[in-house]
Amino acid sequence: MGGRNDDLPEAGRMTFRVGINVGDVIVDGDDIHGDGVNIAARLEGLSEPGGICISDDAFRQVRGKFNGSFEDLGLQELKNISEPVHVHRVRPSRAPSVAASPPLPDKPSIAVLPFQNMSGDAEQEFFADGISEDIINALSRFHWFFVIARNSRFSYKGTSPDIRDVAGDLGVKYVLEGCVRKGGNWVRITAQLIDATTGNHIWAERYDRELDDIFAVQDEITEAITGAVAPSFAAAEARRARAKAPENLDSWDLVMRGNWHLWRMTREDMTEAQRLFEAAIKLDPDSYIAHDGLAMAYQLPAGMGWADDLQDSREMGYRTARHALSLNDQDALAHVALAMVHHVSRDNHSDKLSCRKALELNPNLAFAEGLLGLIHAHLGDYEDANLHLDNAIRQSPRDPTLSWVGLARVVAALIADLPEEYLAKAKELTDAAPDLFAGWRHVAAAYVMQDRLEEAKAAIAQVLRLNPDDTLEAVRRSIPTSNPEVRERYLGYLAEAGLPSGQD
Repeated sequence: MGGRNDDLPEAGRMTFRVGINVGDVIVDGDDIHGDGVNIAARLEGLSEPGGICISDDAFRQVRGKFNGSFEDLGLQELKNISEPVHVHRVRPSRAPSVAASPPLPDKPSIAVLPFQNMSGDAEQEFFADGISEDIINALSRFHWFFVIARNSRFSYKGTSPDIRDVAGDLGVKYVLEGCVRKGGNWVRITAQLIDATTGNHIWAERYDRELDDIFAVQDEITEAITGAVAPSFAAAEARRARAKAPENLDSWDLVMRGNWHLWRMTREDMTEAQRLFEAAIKLDPDSYIAHDGLAMAYQLPAGMGWADDLQDSREMGYRTARHALSLNDQDALAHVALAMVHHVSRDNHSDKLSCRKALELNPNLAFAEGLLGLIHAHLGDYEDANLHLDNAIRQSPRDPTLSWVGLARVVAALIADLPEEYLAKAKELTDAAPDLFAGWRHVAAAYVMQDRLEEAKAAIAQVLRLNPDDTLEAVRRSIPTSNPEVRERYLGYLAEAGLPSGQD
């Protein structure tokens, strides 16, 4: 019906809602009825126009046999149905993309999907997310793995995708999925590793443990995956690669919540992330992962131009990152936070060294790869910048925070003095992240470069709508470009477009 409707005007289209259930059907003459039919009818009403909703009973019959994916809608109260029904929304297979699926790397490649929270308590979502995130971090320390970054895999959260689709989208061979059920002082974790090229289950295990042993379980899962995917490497090597587990589980939970806010990349979420990381440190002063998060929460606003006091944000980010490294000098994220401090301070030698150290410790850290691309962009190294940015996208193909990687491509085109590419990349950036005011600055500058002043002024209006206090002086203070000629050229474009000077 969808194909039929494509060629018809709106008034001539026929759009259906479909509900599917598996259950007993009572046939009464020309009529059918019964609870199984009633549930299907209610699912029909729950569907979107042109959409399909199915019950969990139906879902269990078709999972893995359908060329599409499912969005888990959870338990739904349906009219005249006594018990809540677990519902899934069907997501048909996507039309072929212009971009081909990423090729499989030469080394074992794996994506860890968000673990499902089976506790029936929304508050435990952070706990379940933290389990899968820690497994990603542990696997990333093994240089013989290619591990998809956390932000890409979170794009599948709340859905029930076909494992083959996940592998194709992300360009990996293996997919790890699992679920977590937490109750009282006990936790049950179930995990399974799947070869997505064949659909075969390679390994599966269930762990019932007291919460005090949660980090030991994570280590066991990591070891099991390592043994299943790369059996030539001994378990002793896995143990040597482990990081020290946090001493305080409540602190760890606060860190997971802080990370969730941090990577939403809004000004308000950055403030909330700072609060959560500080609370985690109060509970466990020696938690290097909490200091990692706090350093990033200080520095990201400085890099985005959101810091109320730029110098104070730099100093706090520097002190916190250094303290994280004093707790664990093998901590890749702390090296990235330090690189950001150096970058915002226009110390291009130190920022590159810190990024390279982070990638030496964790070659799968897409954020470090992308930041290295941004650094090269500001240095005017156009080809190296785009090489590192391509690598970052390969490591995290569905990363919802990749708008800042788009920003780096814009900067690379600006400094390379490529007006047409500069405007095209700036427009791509604002299409992907319409609330990123720094992107609209670049749109304005790109229009000035092409003598399109009315469009440039309209772009500046968007900048001031999103950030009413933005001024040329604020740009001058925060832009990390170390080349004064490029900086003044960019400021000149913004002045011509109408950005206020900010000087009394």
